[in-house]
Amino acid sequence: MSRAITRRHLLSLAVASLLVTPTASATSLMQAHEAAMQNDPQFQVDFYGKLATDERYDQARAALLPQISANASYTDTSQSIVSTDNEVFDSGSTSFPTTVYGISLEQSVYDYSRWAAFRQADTETQQAASELEVARQDLVLRVAERYFDALALYENLTFLQAEKEEVATNLTEARARYEDGLSREVDLLDAESRLLQVESRELEVENSLRDALNGLEEVTGSLPDRLKPVRDDLNLERPDPDDQDEWTRLGLERNPRLQAAELAMEVANQEVRVRRGGHLPTLGLTVSYENDDTEGSLFGGGSQVETQIARLDLNIPIYSGGMVSSQVREGEQLIEVSRSRHDQVRRQLNREVRAGYQGILTAMSRERALSESLRTSQRIVESRQVGYESGVTPLLDLLDAERELFFARSELAGARYDYLLGVLRLRHAAGVINADDLQQIDALLDEPVDVFASQLSSF
Repeated sequence: MSRAITRRHLLSLAVASLLVTPTASATSLMQAHEAAMQNDPQFQVDFYGKLATDERYDQARAALLPQISANASYTDTSQSIVSTDNEVFDSGSTSFPTTVYGISLEQSVYDYSRWAAFRQADTETQQAASELEVARQDLVLRVAERYFDALALYENLTFLQAEKEEVATNLTEARARYEDGLSREVDLLDAESRLLQVESRELEVENSLRDALNGLEEVTGSLPDRLKPVRDDLNLERPDPDDQDEWTRLGLERNPRLQAAELAMEVANQEVRVRRGGHLPTLGLTVSYENDDTEGSLFGGGSQVETQIARLDLNIPIYSGGMVSSQVREGEQLIEVSRSRHDQVRRQLNREVRAGYQGILTAMSRERALSESLRTSQRIVESRQVGYESGVTPLLDLLDAERELFFARSELAGARYDYLLGVLRLRHAAGVINADDLQQIDALLDEPVDVFASQLSSF
């Protein structure tokens, strides 16, 4: 009788050995993304960084607007005549208050650097918006990668646990047949060795699964207990549009990383304009009013004086030791830096589009080949099981066939996750990935399973 086990049965075996808690709740891919939007520290850094950058626009605009200030002071003065040549005031002392208040207005009439800085700040806010969109899209892909990484390891673990059960059963049969004199000692040793190998791989995958779940917790803020694996009947389709050049063109038009790099070049150009303004004259207007009320003095009565001032200040830079020229040259080099970074981003996007497009096609081909390999491995196991029971097939051959069967199952599941990630990576490279893509992928996933096997109960 064949002991071949279907994937659905493997999952049910895993669930039977899970640490079930009353508060367990399913975490879909979309739910993981929503939690990450609220809790991922990296995204929060980018979000608040964008808000901080927005303030630069208001700050640059403020430098162009009138600067109005008011001042007031109250002084209590005590004076005594120590000596004087004035015979009328040869001695005496007095004390009196002085009240001063006023208001002034300063307005920049012409300052090239301030206007250049204002235009630069406007561009910086646009750049920050593009960079925040980059962070949003990166988060979508990052959540999916960690979600599917955990699931692929979980499925690998379930297949290893099922393989361990098969090997343990073979070991029990081999021991009984050896004790009855129906098989050689080498069959018993092969089964014992294979069981130890499987247990070793199981421990390694368990550790990787722990790390993967912690990686998902890192972005969502909480440790998931139930995830949704990929369905067996997943329908793999070619990219739409099925044209790599079209995806490349879309990426050059839509990807926010490229847009942010383009805006960074413009910011660098505007910075040079700001620095060149150091060579140009500035003109400013100052209008002020002041009231000075003194209620007495050492030599007589008090006074009240009102002062109104209107002043134009022209400042013409002549020589600053070469500082401005050096700053301009520095800015010109920074333009070249930003231009090189833009070219780097463009080339990266081209590579990522090609990798995403080919990744989908590769995953589809692997899935077809592994599906056929799985069917072949299933027949080989059945054949060798019959041969072993009849005594014509060594146990090692059966163990090897079972290992290939479970390996094929694990690889097939991995190919399906690679396909889903390939779809997301292609859309990410094109700059069109969003949360709706996760919603659509959620519809392709199976019922949630508890990822906490008994070996993972230390969480």
